[in-house]
Amino acid sequence: MARKEISSAYTLLDCDLLRIHVKENDLILAAVSGGPDSTALLVALAEVRREFGFKLACVYVDHCVRRGAGEKESAFVATLCKKLDVAFYFRRVKSLSDAPLLGSFEAKLRALRYECLREVAKETGAAFVALGHTADDLVESFLMNLVRGAGVQSAFFKSLQRTEYGTFIRPLWRTWKDSVLSFLAEKGIHPLADETNLELHHTRNKIRHVLLPLLEKEFNPRAKETLFRTAQHLRMAAELVETKARRILRVAQKRASVLRSGLPVALIQHKSPIEQFAVLDLWLKRHLNKRVLSTAAAFDRIRNFLRKPGARIAPMGDDIVIVRVGDELLACKVSTTNSEQSSLLRDVSLILARQYQQERAKLILAELYEPVRLVPDKNSMGGLWHGEVTDLAGKKRRVCLKIPPREGTTGEHPWFLRNRTPGDKITPSLSLKELLVSMKIPFIIRDYLLLVVDASDVPVAVCGFPQLTKQIARRRQLESAPLVWVEE
Repeated sequence: MARKEISSAYTLLDCDLLRIHVKENDLILAAVSGGPDSTALLVALAEVRREFGFKLACVYVDHCVRRGAGEKESAFVATLCKKLDVAFYFRRVKSLSDAPLLGSFEAKLRALRYECLREVAKETGAAFVALGHTADDLVESFLMNLVRGAGVQSAFFKSLQRTEYGTFIRPLWRTWKDSVLSFLAEKGIHPLADETNLELHHTRNKIRHVLLPLLEKEFNPRAKETLFRTAQHLRMAAELVETKARRILRVAQKRASVLRSGLPVALIQHKSPIEQFAVLDLWLKRHLNKRVLSTAAAFDRIRNFLRKPGARIAPMGDDIVIVRVGDELLACKVSTTNSEQSSLLRDVSLILARQYQQERAKLILAELYEPVRLVPDKNSMGGLWHGEVTDLAGKKRRVCLKIPPREGTTGEHPWFLRNRTPGDKITPSLSLKELLVSMKIPFIIRDYLLLVVDASDVPVAVCGFPQLTKQIARRRQLESAPLVWVEE
């Protein structure tokens, strides 16, 4: 390989990115559309692959949007791959009906394209998917996200990014379009042009062809370079804040009491807004595998929610809900957030109650539509009763009750299992709800607790909560608290 060619490819690529993250024999899958940026990416990677010791493959994704374009572009990319001795893969996106329900047309196409990239990466065993985003793309994305009110985390893209679709690298992230075109001209390669890049009804195209030229002409001839540096400064600041956020979430894992995924409010309530944003953004992405705080408005919605002590639930749009349980925040996905507040709260409580039970092996929560009658155990000497219920996970569970015989309970026994009702009383002056609140039983599970009631339909025990059962016995002045357990 000629020295001039090596120098040209090295100048184009972020070689530190490749040197640090790409190991010998790793497979890089280059996503190539046939346009200048991705074509230059493929050629440059092909030139340096032996130097770095990685393997290279290429994939073209047909979006099925421009008639005839897919055949022309895929043929161009396939021919180039053959010339470069690079394995070529072709994929066609699924129907738009399979895309996420919300988002722009471009966002839906991007989700479908990334799904294709994930499939090919899995099929080939690729360690990385290389994208042809350049410094120009970074500046355009920076402006576009600022205009739509995105948070600081959306103000830039990372040179290496791990997502639900795989691990992406952007080796051209600091290379300008002029350098890309010069590189291709030097190689005698003529990439294809996408005429839709000139259509001004797309926001990115309007920024590229209208806003940026205006900024360079009227305000600063080096506006793009200035915006690029600003984005990098924000990136470095965000990485420092994200490091703090990770430390806070490690503490949260130790302090969370309702669910392991919970976030104690005390850990963020006195932090600066940027720290709060970083913690909440990372927490939601980690537990929901989805970017929820993509705009400043979404973050403001959570902050307003935290300012209202009595607020329990905050719909975040789409299918995400944040819930406050005591002093802890929880998050979950629901089928829709458009239902009434009371109905949404019931749906969320059921989802979180299932998680609560799943994290506690000996606990049983159930949704009973009618009381379950306990029957005496014939093999015992008396005082032992049992019944079978289906828990929130759909599993049959056997509940056992040990209680000394009481006067008046011979013959037809008085013990039943049921969920709570609005009028439940422990004593004439103490409601069950008041006792549950004082014992800090999370509201998300209260409707699914298994109560043991006697012939007068008054609770005497709660399955899986011995301390609560002891409190009931003490308030009712029973000689001893019943024993209730789940037989595995």
